[in-house]
Amino acid sequence: NPFIADTLASMAGEGRRRAVGLILAAHPSEASREAYVQAVSEAQGRLGPRCPAVDFVGPWFDHPLFIEAVAARLAETLSNLPADRREQAAIVFTAHSIPLRMAEASGYPAAVARTADLVARRLGIGSWSIAYQSRSGSPRDPWLEPDISDTLSDLKARAARDAVVAPIGFVSDHVEVLYDLDIAARATAGRIGLGFHRSGTAGDHPAFLRMMAALVREVIARPGA
Repeated sequence: NPFIADTLASMAGEGRRRAVGLILAAHPSEASREAYVQAVSEAQGRLGPRCPAVDFVGPWFDHPLFIEAVAARLAETLSNLPADRREQAAIVFTAHSIPLRMAEASGYPAAVARTADLVARRLGIGSWSIAYQSRSGSPRDPWLEPDISDTLSDLKARAARDAVVAPIGFVSDHVEVLYDLDIAARATAGRIGLGFHRSGTAGDHPAFLRMMAALVREVIARPGA
């Protein structure tokens, strides 16, 4: 709580006429962006003319300040490894898996890859991979792969000693990070004898906070906003 409709109803009761929508999912897709836009639209339809208009911030998966924040978190994790292991560590960027039909319609995989590439370039990382996590839905439906567990097993088979996992698809340490990575993926790595190190999310990093503020200001400054 509160849900989108409840918040808009409360804002309408306060006489607010306009709002800025900042969707905290870096990589746009039907599930990660359009569902929220649709929820706002449906609430506006129920509330009628008294509901505030909502202007949305655009996608920010390649924003320099987001890249700065993610790179800083990854660099901090790498710095905690002994120098000899740091140089050999396998870097894995993760994002939430989504159905293939949704991925093909949205350009989601390309956006994830763009974030990963920009972070790697910023840190001078030449070799890295992308894995997906937290899939749900029917097992008969094809979703984005490889799964993080399969990637960890593949790295071990190729004689990797450590995997450093950067969850670029998430901006806070919620259950899909704290359980799916810190417990489930870590357990997989432990069973196969692979070191597992997870970098922090952008979260409250100063660069990420500056990015959010800047994006909101940009929307407010739009003509007619």
